Amino acid sequence: MPLYFSPEWARDGEIVDIGHLRGRTPHSLKKVLETTPGQAREAGSSIRWIFCSPGTVPLLSGDEKILGLIGFGAGNAPTATLEQIADTYMSSNMPRVIACSQAEGDVKNPAAYHDVGIAGLSARGFQVWGQMDYPVEFIHALSCYALMAFPDDPGKILGKFLKKF
Repeated sequence: MPLYFSPEWARDGEIVDIGHLRGRTPHSLKKVLETTPGQAREAGSSIRWIFCSPGTVPLLSGDEKILGLIGFGAGNAPTATLEQIADTYMSSNMPRVIACSQAEGDVKNPAAYHDVGIAGLSARGFQVWGQMDYPVEFIHALSCYALMAFPDDPGKILGKFLKKF
């Protein structure tokens, strides 16, 4: 986890109180600072990365809270992969989906594909965000932070950095 999302920098044996511009530490930051290493590992285990290439068969447990789909672009995920994702979560809590690609510096926009590819998951009720122009490493760190701060609704943090579709 990159330093800017790691609660370790604020620890020196005990949790330290961090000043805030408005004179208080936000609840979400306090929650992250109080996270134990075991809780951080548990949050990280709720993230699944799927490389969307032809023939990909994702291994899904059904317990994922965030799915990062990496591929050639937001509209090019294999239909079989998207169908498997939709089928896995049809009757359970749907994970948040982040459309990513290896082309950094390009804003990802699943909505531009009009319900084709990853945008089709949004049409099925999944919460889908685009990677924007952030690197994949940042997306992973953001996802970890979001799951530690708001395990039941990581979208509260994802939405501060990523565009929802």
